[in-house]
Amino acid sequence: MNPVRCLVPPWRDLDLGGATSNGMNVANILTKKWYKKRKWWFIGAGVLAVIALYMFYSGDKAPTYEMITTQKGDLVQEVSVTGKIRPAQAVDLQFESSGRISFVNYKVGDKVNTGATIVSLENMELQAAVTSAKADLEKTKRNFESLNDSSISSSLRVELENAKASLDQIIRKADGDLASKYNSAFNALNEAMTQIDSSSATLEYIRKTHLEGKSLDDYIKQLQVKTSDDIKSVKVLFPSIGKPGVTIMPVLYGQLDPALKEMLNALQSIRTAFTFLQNEMESNYSIISSATDRTSVNTEAAAISSDLSAVSSAIQGILDQRISNDKNISDADAKLATAKASFPTSEDILQKESALLSAQSQLRKTIIVAPFAGIVGKIDAERGETISSTKVIVSFISAANYQIEANITEVDISKIKVGDTATLTLDAYGSQTKFNACVSSIDTSATVVEGVTTYITVFDFEGEVDRGIRPNMTANLDVQTAKKELVISIPQRAVISRNGDKIVRIYKGANITLEERVVQLGMSGKDGYIEIISGLSEGESIITFINE
Repeated sequence: MNPVRCLVPPWRDLDLGGATSNGMNVANILTKKWYKKRKWWFIGAGVLAVIALYMFYSGDKAPTYEMITTQKGDLVQEVSVTGKIRPAQAVDLQFESSGRISFVNYKVGDKVNTGATIVSLENMELQAAVTSAKADLEKTKRNFESLNDSSISSSLRVELENAKASLDQIIRKADGDLASKYNSAFNALNEAMTQIDSSSATLEYIRKTHLEGKSLDDYIKQLQVKTSDDIKSVKVLFPSIGKPGVTIMPVLYGQLDPALKEMLNALQSIRTAFTFLQNEMESNYSIISSATDRTSVNTEAAAISSDLSAVSSAIQGILDQRISNDKNISDADAKLATAKASFPTSEDILQKESALLSAQSQLRKTIIVAPFAGIVGKIDAERGETISSTKVIVSFISAANYQIEANITEVDISKIKVGDTATLTLDAYGSQTKFNACVSSIDTSATVVEGVTTYITVFDFEGEVDRGIRPNMTANLDVQTAKKELVISIPQRAVISRNGDKIVRIYKGANITLEERVVQLGMSGKDGYIEIISGLSEGESIITFINE
């Protein structure tokens, strides 16, 4: 065995004699110099050792691959958007007519069924009109159906003929009675005209003989002028007055009516003159000194009063006769209408139905009903309050049917169509609770939101909706915009772009060079997958990532 040799600095064997202290210092200095000269030998040796170890353990280690095996399956394309819950229906309701509030049946927050009356105006008369129209329609229908029975039809025809005859008779009698009244009025008019002529002459004599130049003269003259003007009007209105052989026909009724009123005015004026003279004679007996003249004044006053009463009675008699005639004819017309109603036609039924619809329409203007099942959001009405037709009374939202409204950008809107399905979560429920929905409408006009062009898209919930859902909750939707079945799809990170081509690396086995193959891409799906239209077959191993 060879002895182990130690590397010892050469001066360690020197005899330094007795100079122990100085000798030790010299030895230390020489030792430090020896190690300093050889320091780079040790550093170099260490670096070489590290390199050797690295080469030994790493060598030419091969890269590792992340791969998938291609297979056919379903590929779904999705668009993710955020929206807000809104009621499927929300309306503001108001009356179509003004009026006083009769009753308010519900309060804010109450649930209301479709067609229930929420608020109503006072409408008793309109309700009665609807009831009457219903009764008329039902009666008309019954009468129409009864015409198929010959015995009933025969009896009804007799009633109809009797009603016609009765109406004709009443009309003839009414005409005769009215003609009699006008003839009497005409006679009274003529007699009054004659009397006024006589009384006017007597009044003029009395004025000139006893009053001329006195204070009473002017007043009597005024009444004479008024009487004369009224008589002129009578002659203008009824030129036939005073003429012989005049027959009063219905065509003259329109002239005789105003003439009688003007004659009444003339009689009142001249009677006022004679009554004034009578009163003056009582207070001052000597104002008319002649006893004969005083008697004439009293006689003319009495005659004028009689004619005034006769003309007034004639006017009232005509008026009363017209009222009586109108009533009698109206009653007879009603009986005839009732008889005719027993022979209705299909057109009569349509008219009655139209009348009922009109009455119901007027009634509906006074009530606010729920257009759908929902919840009262607001009521602005109190019983007894007068309301105008322009005021919103009730705000109403649907009870259960909610929708989601989302603004979808122009980039994604082209992928979405009505009928596309979606899954969604609500922030209020958490991501674990999912709901289903479908696209029900897409606005054709754009809406700009914060400078971005969007299109309002509405989604309807599918299936039952939880009662806890409320308007304005935030919804996160994944809209399924397209789906392809039995297609090859791979992760998009497996596709390399090079010189305009889309390339996929295919693993052929260990120690075999990877094949790079050009493929044609199709639809992009969710979870980062993309369709391969051509270039790959089912069962091939595709490199998705290389760990170098």
